[in-house]
Amino acid sequence: MKPLLVLYPEAGHNGASLEILAEQWADLLADEDVSEDEFCWAIRRAKKRCKFFPKVADIMEGVGEYRHNPPPTVDAAHRLPQESAVCLSPEEIERNKARLEILTLQAANKISPQDAARRMELLFPKYHLTAAQDAAQKTTAEEAATRMAKLGNPAFTGTYM
Repeated sequence: MKPLLVLYPEAGHNGASLEILAEQWADLLADEDVSEDEFCWAIRRAKKRCKFFPKVADIMEGVGEYRHNPPPTVDAAHRLPQESAVCLSPEEIERNKARLEILTLQAANKISPQDAARRMELLFPKYHLTAAQDAAQKTTAEEAATRMAKLGNPAFTGTYM
């Protein structure tokens, strides 16, 4: 209630009168089963709308407005799922932890990319490219630009660099 004193200095409340006022408000609002959220929302509303220090009636009007038309909350579509949508086996979890460790080591330059690739192959053999497949996929930017130009794409008539 102290912030209300700053907004309404003309009310003339001091520490003692504010304590009595708070007790009275607590008793009256408890009779109406006012929740903390409702009370805070009503006080905020009163700070915006009341020209004079709010009365219990002003607060109850705000509580009624809150109850009739509660403020929007985060809807289910924007909430984080409580449970993971992907169910991984314990084995997959352990392999992914090992993968993270390999990537962390490589990012910190503690192992080479080649060493990281070898370790990944042991963890995920079906996803690793063979040396021949890897070499077949490597092309220079110039070769790619030449191929695209031959296909008639004008955006690829020059070289990249």
